[in-house]
Amino acid sequence: HCYEVGGKNVLDSTAYWKNAPEDCGAFPTALVAFPPHAAPLGITYFEDAPAVLKDSFLVALHGSFEPEIGAGYKVMRVSQEGAAEVFMDGFRDKEGMRHARPVHFLQKDKNSFFMTDDYGGRLFYIYAP
Repeated sequence: HCYEVGGKNVLDSTAYWKNAPEDCGAFPTALVAFPPHAAPLGITYFEDAPAVLKDSFLVALHGSFEPEIGAGYKVMRVSQEGAAEVFMDGFRDKEGMRHARPVHFLQKDKNSFFMTDDYGGRLFYIYAP
């Protein structure tokens, strides 16, 4: 019955709801938001990792099935405070050609993890030397 816009929860008045209106202010807002069609799928918390990933999340932005939309196709690092930055990209080039679609992560050890890709059916191995 509620949705979030601009960091605030508001009542959805565009549809008829059989239930009484909710107190939208009672619900927590998102830690971080991603653009429409980015399709955040996998999320993994890295507690025991090198400084660049320690105590942060990786989020796989799978991207739309319509590559011309352009959102997604990257891996975002999200801090516990909600600051988001691109950790990996290049899965879709400037011409719109897709090379991979990130799905999820599995930490192997302190310095490495796997990332699944359902576009090429690959398993990427990412490590810090």
